[in-house]
Amino acid sequence: MIQTSEKTRFTEAEMATVRDTDLPDLLISLGYQVKRIGRYYTTQEMDSIRIKDRRTWFRYSEGIGGDAITFLQRFYNKSFPEAVEYLLTWHGRARDSPPVSTPRQTKEKEEKVPFKDGFLLDDTPQTVQVKEGQTVTVEFRNQPMGNLIIHKLSSKDKTPLKGVQFKITYADGTYLPDEGGKLSSNGLYWTNAEGQIILSGITGTVVVTEVESIPGYTIDPNTQSQTLVVNPDDTQQLYFYNAPVGGVEFTKVNEADKTETISGVTFEIRRVSDDALVDTVTTGKDGKVFLPLEADNYYAVETDCPDTFKLDPTPIYFTVKDGETTRKTVTNKAFSGILLHKIDAATRKGIYGVTFLLYDGNMNPVDQFTTDQNGYAYASILREKTAAVKVAGGSTAEKILQLEEREGYLMSQKQELQEALDAGSAALSCADQILSELDSAEGWGTWDLVGGGLITDLVKHSHLDEAQASVETLQTQLRRFKTELADVTIDADIQVSIDGFLRVADYFFDGIFADWAVLDQIHQSQEQVHQTRSQICGVLDHLQALMEQTEADTTSISLEVEQLVASVSM
Repeated sequence: MIQTSEKTRFTEAEMATVRDTDLPDLLISLGYQVKRIGRYYTTQEMDSIRIKDRRTWFRYSEGIGGDAITFLQRFYNKSFPEAVEYLLTWHGRARDSPPVSTPRQTKEKEEKVPFKDGFLLDDTPQTVQVKEGQTVTVEFRNQPMGNLIIHKLSSKDKTPLKGVQFKITYADGTYLPDEGGKLSSNGLYWTNAEGQIILSGITGTVVVTEVESIPGYTIDPNTQSQTLVVNPDDTQQLYFYNAPVGGVEFTKVNEADKTETISGVTFEIRRVSDDALVDTVTTGKDGKVFLPLEADNYYAVETDCPDTFKLDPTPIYFTVKDGETTRKTVTNKAFSGILLHKIDAATRKGIYGVTFLLYDGNMNPVDQFTTDQNGYAYASILREKTAAVKVAGGSTAEKILQLEEREGYLMSQKQELQEALDAGSAALSCADQILSELDSAEGWGTWDLVGGGLITDLVKHSHLDEAQASVETLQTQLRRFKTELADVTIDADIQVSIDGFLRVADYFFDGIFADWAVLDQIHQSQEQVHQTRSQICGVLDHLQALMEQTEADTTSISLEVEQLVASVSM
């Protein structure tokens, strides 16, 4: 027996009957307009309520829920005994009397007959009269539920974006019951390889919000959250676009095994034009790091790496263009030997230029090492064994000497390539500055053409003066660039100049023909600088390809030497 008050007691059987109350049926009998949403029910009058498994309810706007008893207590101010007695009467049972077969109970059994997922349940009762000897057909039609397809694309070229995170809920904040909630535990979904999220079996008002984009793209706040209505037997589609952000992505890998990425590698990113520090970044668990950057020329320097790898401070030059990601894969050699770190006792910073001597077991000096800019010195065991193999002579030693000679040439070529890349990057930055000034002069020149006057002239020619000064600088840098290119057997004839002979006529006559002539001259200069810039970019691309090939060849030689040394028993 269950005691509910001093005067009222209910049997276990009675309580089991009450707790098994079909809530949608109960609410219909109470006058509510009940509707099905996915695998849940709600009402027209209280759209934040959700009925699950037809037995329990929860109202999200209040954060409360329960069964049929608590529903009557909350919304009809009934006490516990009153609610139980009401439900027993609703079930057609007097106190402790056997169940009575009623139309409602029959209807309940009919509605428990399973129907195909993806369709709305038609729970509207139909009444028919069957006469003796007559067959009557009763037809129930189920509407298919709705579908939603979300597309995530790059705004630049409409490329599908995989891995973008969205939060998708109904308008009242409840989660979609898609596939029993298996696709998302908290309303979060991710786009697939086709840049899509496909949801089926839903009906109602849906809110779709982009939560997080992927590296290299930015969320558009104007379309970040979108709301739409998905009707039965309806497929709705939403499109979200992300604008690509210019920047650089570094991937750090093991030189010996490029499938092994390296986390915890730190780079300083500097601008080529003024050597200013832009930012400091560190690779994550996947060995990658992305940094958004404005269009310009930059270089990166590795300043820290895990102790198991040898730090490589060689500058890495790259160019960032508007809306494009420059990707660089950089290698580190696994360290085998002795790592020395000389630091200031007070500041704990590395000390540059300190020399150490390395002795063998008989206290004979065999090598010396000098700390780098970060205070590190590397004493390689491999190098000591290589020296011993060469001293011993033989075919292996001869092969190592040949490889080292080739490696020396490649290192020299690498130095020449780097100097050419530096000169070319400086020239490219100057060309971009000239184009910026010419673009401004063009704007003011167009305004002058429609009656801008003396002030417009002054501003226009101020930009032309800046462009002319930069042209002289560019010509100097191009001569340096050509000199550096000669060291790597690349020749390019690239020059640029701007004539200023029309300036006096433009000032003093200030007529339509003079203005047109100056504007035409600006256009010609822009075209010439664009051609020059295109030539510089083409040569830089070629130089970068040569640098990458040289680095690959150097790595290959180092690995071959290591294999040769390892094959010798000492």
